[in-house]
Amino acid sequence: MFQRRLKFLIFFLLGLVALLVFRLGWLQLVVGEKYQQLSTAALELPGQVLDTIRGSIYDVKGRLLGVDQPSYQVRLHYKLTRLYDERFWRYLAAQWARQEFAVEAQAQQWPKEQQELARQKAQGDVLLSDLVAICAVDLSVLQESIQQINTNIYVLRSDRARRRYYLQRDLTCPEAKNAEEIEIDLKTQIPDQQERLSWIFDPSNDVREMLSPQEALAVDEDVALMVEERIVGAALQMGRQKRLVSIATGRKREYPYKDAACHIIGQLYPVPALESRLKVIQLPATEQLQEYQLGDRAGEWGVERLFEERLRGRRGWVRYDRQQQLIEQIEPIRGSDVRLSLDIDLHRRIHGFFAGDNAQGKIYRGAAVVIDVPTSEIRALVSAPCFDLNSYYRQEQFQEINFPPRADLEKKKINRALSRNYMPGSTIKPTLLLAALESKIVTADSVYDCQAGHMPDMPASWWCYRTGHGPTNAFEAIKKSCDYYFVDLGEKMGVPAVLNWLSNAGFGRETLVWPDGFTDEQIKNAFFETPGHLKPVGGERPTLAHLRFMSVGLGALDGSVLQIANSMATIARNGVFQQVKLLLEPKVDCPSRRLVESQQHIHTVQAAMRAVVYEPGGTAHHAFNPPLWQEGQVTLYGKTGSTTDNSLFAGFARSADGRCLALAVLVEDNEGGPTVAAPIARQILELCGLLDYLPAPESLRK
Repeated sequence: MFQRRLKFLIFFLLGLVALLVFRLGWLQLVVGEKYQQLSTAALELPGQVLDTIRGSIYDVKGRLLGVDQPSYQVRLHYKLTRLYDERFWRYLAAQWARQEFAVEAQAQQWPKEQQELARQKAQGDVLLSDLVAICAVDLSVLQESIQQINTNIYVLRSDRARRRYYLQRDLTCPEAKNAEEIEIDLKTQIPDQQERLSWIFDPSNDVREMLSPQEALAVDEDVALMVEERIVGAALQMGRQKRLVSIATGRKREYPYKDAACHIIGQLYPVPALESRLKVIQLPATEQLQEYQLGDRAGEWGVERLFEERLRGRRGWVRYDRQQQLIEQIEPIRGSDVRLSLDIDLHRRIHGFFAGDNAQGKIYRGAAVVIDVPTSEIRALVSAPCFDLNSYYRQEQFQEINFPPRADLEKKKINRALSRNYMPGSTIKPTLLLAALESKIVTADSVYDCQAGHMPDMPASWWCYRTGHGPTNAFEAIKKSCDYYFVDLGEKMGVPAVLNWLSNAGFGRETLVWPDGFTDEQIKNAFFETPGHLKPVGGERPTLAHLRFMSVGLGALDGSVLQIANSMATIARNGVFQQVKLLLEPKVDCPSRRLVESQQHIHTVQAAMRAVVYEPGGTAHHAFNPPLWQEGQVTLYGKTGSTTDNSLFAGFARSADGRCLALAVLVEDNEGGPTVAAPIARQILELCGLLDYLPAPESLRK
C-alpha cells in the first residue's frame, strides 16, 4: 500500500517536472522572442517629435525678410482652460439636473463635484491673474487664447461625436471640411442643445489634445524664467496633481523689416484643429511627420502661403529607452528658403514717400511698382498704407487692418499694387498709340484737329472740351495728353482691335509668373492678383460708347498698378511684352512675345514720352525740372494720368550703360498726375540712383 502511494507520488512529481521543463522550453523556444520584446518595450519611453525650422525669406540682396527665431510659450492644460468654457458648464448643469432622478448614492456625489469645480475655478482665477501680471499682458489677451484652445478641442470632440452618432445608426458619416460644417451637421442630427452637448462632452469623445498643454502666450526668455520660477508646478486638486501651466521652447516667426512688403511676405495663422492630427507614439511614416499639430501655424497669404510646403520643412522623431539609449530616429528636415527679387530697402523708402516724405507733406494711400526691365524682376511692389507683420494678430491692430470704419478706403490688408483695380487714365495712351501705328490706323504725321467742344458728349472737365489743342499729331497727343485725339483713334481702330491689343499688352490677365506645380486657385488665394477688366461691370461686350472712354483709360478699362508699370516695360523693351516675376529662388522663367515689329513706331512713342518729361508743355515737365541727370547719362520717359479719384505717373528710365527701370505710381488723390504722382516718381528715380540701380543723380554727387 505504502509503495503504491510512493510510486504515485514519484510519477506525479516526475510529471510536474516534465510539465515545468516543457513550459520552460515553450517560453524559451516558441514565445521567447515575444516576451523578450515585451520586456524590452517596458523599458522604452514613448517617441518624441523633433521640431523643424521653417525656411527663411530673403530679398534680392540677401537680407532676411522672414525668419524663425527661438521662442518661449506659456502653455495651459485643458483641465484649467475648460473651466472658462460656457459650453462645459452648460453640459455639467444638464448632467447635475438629471441627478434628481438618480439613485441616492449618485445624487450625493454631484454636490461634492460642484463644490470641487467651484474651488478649482476660484484658484484658476488667481492663477490667471498672477500669470497676466508676470507676462504684462491684458487679461483679455489671455482669455482670447483660452477661448481658442477650448474651441479647438470642442471642434475635435464635436467631430468625434458626429462620427459616433452616425456609426451607432449604421449610417455613412458625410465629410465635413471645417468647423462650421461640423456644427451645422451636428445641429441637424441632434437639434436639442443639451442632448448635443451630452454627445460632445461624453468621455468616449476625449481627444489627446486634452491631455497635453496648449500654447496660450508667447513670451521672451526673461518672462519665461519668471513664470517657471513663480507659477510652473502650481496645480489644482483634480484627483491627482496636474501641471496646469508649463513653459515650452519653440520657434516663432519674426519679420525684421516689420511693415515693409507686408502684403507680399504674408503671415502665419493657427492651423485649424481638424487639420492637426499628428500621432507620435509609434514609429511614424514620413508623410505623417508632414502633418500639422495643434498649435502649428501655416501661411495665411503672400509668400508664406504660396510656398507653405517648401518653407515648413518636415518634423523628425526620436525614441529612447529608460537608460537614454537611442532606439529609433528620423532626422528633421529644415524648410527650404525663398528668395525674392524685391529690394526691401528700396521698397520701404518708397513707402516713406507715401507716408508723408513728399513735396506736399501729406500721407497718401496708393501704390508704386519698380521693374528691372532687362531681367523682368520686380524691385519694389509698394502698397500704402501697410502694417507691422510682427503685431498683426494683436486684437486692436487686427481689427484696424481688416475691419476699419471705411473698409473701401482704409483697409490696410488690400495690396493696392496688385489686387485693386484702377482706371489707368492717360497712362494707357502710349500703349494704344503703338497699336494704332502698328495697325496703320494712323501715322506719326497724321493730324487730328482738336477743337474746344468738338465732342459735346465727352466730359466738360476735359482740357480738350474747354480749350482744345488745335492740330495735333501723334507726338503732341502724347506730350500734351490730348483726349480727343485718342477718342478718335479708338473709334478708328474699333472695339475688337482695341481689346485684342490691350489683352496682348497684359491687361485683362494676371501679370506675375510663378513656378510650375501651383494651381490658379492657390496663386489667387495667396496673392489676390487682379486681372482687371476689359469689359463693363455687367460683363457684356464693350460698345462704341464704352470704347470712347476706354481709349483714354477710363470707364470699362481698369487693372492693377503692376500692369501699368509692365506696359511701360514693354515700351522700354522696344515692343517686347514679358511677364514679370517676384522670385529668384525657386527659379522661374518669364514668357515673352513681340508686339511691335516697326522700330520706327517704337521710336515715335518713346520720343513723345521723352518730351512729356523734358520739353515745356509736357505734362510732367514741371515735376522733373531741373533734370535729375545730365543729357545722355540717364534719359527719362513718362506719361501722367488723372482720373476722378486718382493721380498717376508711369514711365521708364534708361542709362547710357544699359541699366533700365520701369515704374508706375498711383496716388489715391484727385489733384492730378503732374501735381502729385509725378513728384513722387521723381523721388523714386532719385532713390534708385542712390541705391545703384541707376547712375547717381547730380544732386547726390555734390
